[in-house]
Formats: sequence, C-alpha cells, structure tokens
Amino acid sequence: MKNIKENGNVKQFEINSNSFSSADFDSFSIEDKLEILTQIYNEKKELEIQNKALRRSNKDINDDKKKYAELYNSAPIGYLTIDDKGLILDANFTACSMFGMEKKRLLGRLLFRFVRNNNKNKFFGFIDTLFENDRNITCELEMNLNNEDLFIRLDSRKFKDKISGNDYAYITLTDVTQKKVYEGELKEFRTRLEQLVQERTLNLQLEISEHQRTVAALQESKTHHRYQAYLLQEIIDAIPFPIFFKNKELLYIGCNKAFESFTSQCKDKIISYHEIETFPNNTDDIFSKYDSELLSKGGMQVYEAEYRNVDEKNYNIIFYKTPFTDIDGAVGGLVGLITDHTGQKKTLMQLNENKLVLDYIFEHIPSMILNLDVDGKILYFNQNSSTGVNFSDLTFFELFEGIEAKLIKDKFDKLLMSSEMQSFTFSGSALGLINRKFNAVMTPIFTTNIISGAFIIANELKSE
Repeated sequence: MKNIKENGNVKQFEINSNSFSSADFDSFSIEDKLEILTQIYNEKKELEIQNKALRRSNKDINDDKKKYAELYNSAPIGYLTIDDKGLILDANFTACSMFGMEKKRLLGRLLFRFVRNNNKNKFFGFIDTLFENDRNITCELEMNLNNEDLFIRLDSRKFKDKISGNDYAYITLTDVTQKKVYEGELKEFRTRLEQLVQERTLNLQLEISEHQRTVAALQESKTHHRYQAYLLQEIIDAIPFPIFFKNKELLYIGCNKAFESFTSQCKDKIISYHEIETFPNNTDDIFSKYDSELLSKGGMQVYEAEYRNVDEKNYNIIFYKTPFTDIDGAVGGLVGLITDHTGQKKTLMQLNENKLVLDYIFEHIPSMILNLDVDGKILYFNQNSSTGVNFSDLTFFELFEGIEAKLIKDKFDKLLMSSEMQSFTFSGSALGLINRKFNAVMTPIFTTNIISGAFIIANELKSE
C-alpha cells in the first residue's frame, strides 16, 4: 500500500500482483509511476534485509539446535524423554550406554520393563506424580541395566509440547549404586558406632559404679585392715612355736610372742635388726647364709642347728623356712618357724643307747625270735632263726604245708581278733631243721593301741 497526494488529497495505491495490471500502471501519471517504482524498490530492499536477517536467524537456530543435540547426546548423565505411559521417545548416548543398547533399539520401549519387580509399584507411582505436577520429581529405583542390578536416581520434570499440546517429561539417569553401598556402609558404621558408644557408656557407668564401690570399700577397709593386722598378730602370738619374718635384706620385720620368749628379747630389740645384731652370741652367722640361699633358690628349708641364746644356753632347734612373695609376685622375704628339740634329742640319744642293749640281747638270746606284720610277712628274725631258709617276701605260714600251715594261720588270725597270746608247736623241717620240734608263743605288737604285727618266740623241744 502506498499513499500519494493529489491536489492536497492523499491517494492510496494498492500494489497487488493479482489485481494490479500494466493497464492500471499506464493509467498513472509519470510522477505516480515514479512514486510507485520507488515504493516497490524500497520494499524490495526491505524484504532483502528481512530475508537476510531471517536466514541468519535460522542459521543461529540450527547452530543452537546442533549444539543442544551435541550437548544432549554427549552429556555424562543419561537423558531420556518419555510420555505419560513411560514410553521412551528419545535418549542420549550415555543413556544408551547405561542400558547397553543402541538408540534405535531403545526408543519405543517402556521404561518400566527395566525396573526390578519389587520396585514397579514405586515406578508407577513416580510416573503418576510426575505428570500430575509442574515441579521437579525425584525417585530412586532398583533397575536392571545392561544385565546388571543398579540403584538409579531419576530426576525429571514434565513439559508440554507446543505443537501437539501433549505432555512429556525429561528424565536424567544417575547411577547411585556406589552411593547406596557407601550409605549402607555408613549406616552400618553409624549403627556400630552407636553400639560402641552405648557399650562404652555402659562400661563407663559400670566403671564409675565400680570405682565408687572400690573407694567405699577402701574407706571401709582401712579400719578392717587395721583389725586384720591386729587379728593376724593375735593369731600368730597364740601359736606356741616361735615364728619370725624377714625382708629381702634379712632384717626382722615381724615375730610372735613365742619368738620373743625363745630369744629373751623384746620386739623393739628384734624388728628392723639383723640376726648378728640381735643375737651376737651366734658369731658364725650361719643362719644368714642359709637365708640368702633360700631367697635365691626358693623352695623350703628344714635343717637342725645349735643355737646359743642371750642367756648363754645352747639349744638344739629345727628351722622350717620358706620365702613369701609381695603383691607383684616377687620374693619379698622369708617366714620361719622354730621347734626346740633339745629335750627330744637327749631322749633320742638315751633311746639309741637302750636300743643297742636290746639289740644285743635280742641277737644273743637262745630262743628263735621272728617279727611278723599284720599279713604274717617276716620283717625281722634273730640269728638263732637263721637256718639257711630265704625268708624274703614270705609269710610265716608259707614255710609250712598242709594241716600244720592251717593251724598256725588260724592261731595268727585268732591273735589279731582277740589280742590274746597264742601257743603252738611246729616241726623244724620247714626251716631246714630235720627231726626237730619247737614250742612257740605268739604275742601281739601294738602301735597306738592297734595291732600292727606279732612276735613269735620259739624254743626247741628236747627229746626225753
């Protein structure tokens, strides 16, 4: 359309290829013709400029589409386009790689086919929520992609196609399997940590309670410990045998009243002193030598010694000594007990002298004497009983045979039952004494009121 002024009025010319003919053009004046041609030229130029801008715009759009396509296909995250039924309409290279399928095989498949059976209801709920809302929807599903069970996170948003007006959705696929593993491990670690914290808290509570009980027990035990020390001293003081304690340096650290009485020294003159300082009359210091050996070798020492007291009297005593350990298990010293055998030793010497006399009489008496145990075994016989027969491991009855053996055995059994002396005769042939007879008396032997054997005293019967 072009406006032309004529006589002050505006004239409009409509240039239309369908209605504008050459006859119409010829009907115009020269000025109008020039005006029309100028108008056509200017419009042509404008159209050329617009056409050039349109081609440039189309090129930019195509370049952007190409860039978008390259970005879409080469993105490190899987992209899908689906419809409201879950049908896969488009996919990028990463998504195809995740599914392990070529794009032409993947497109047109239903996405739920790749979802594990235990997650299908969750998937359908995700699709319904996605297409009912205009916001980003996220869901994590267990899926089987490329024959591998994976945890996949789907981030999606619905969009409306401007041409068809249909709803579609973009979905990004992210493999979160390792994340799930880490989450499981983290959950397990947290659970274990919570258990450890609970256990440690409980242990601390128990330790605190135990500590409180220990403190209370220690406080209560102070008086008890003093009482125990007092009671222990009272107990060892009640023992009639001298008892003493020494540390590793062989200094006295304790004793009972019997030891004070035995040594004629008070405790103040004994405790923290050495043997040679407390009892200077024993100048050879032999007790310290024994004590040092005991501390180094351990075990128990029992030995007899002569001891000179401060009253200048000599005693025959027996020491019983053993080391004791400290709380760490190391040797802490020794404890000793003394028995006075001065009187017993004199008695023993007298008994030995009496035994020599009795042995002489026993061997030189004209009778045959045998000592039997409770089983009848011959323990001892004097020289008049020595007839050349081997008495080893034999009972007296086994020397005889038949009725004679039974008679002697019955006499022995009767003696054991009644404790009464028994008389009998036996032939000497059993003892290698041919054609000789003996008259015998069997008397019991008592040990602490119990029969422990018998003596047989036999004299030969002289023929008339």
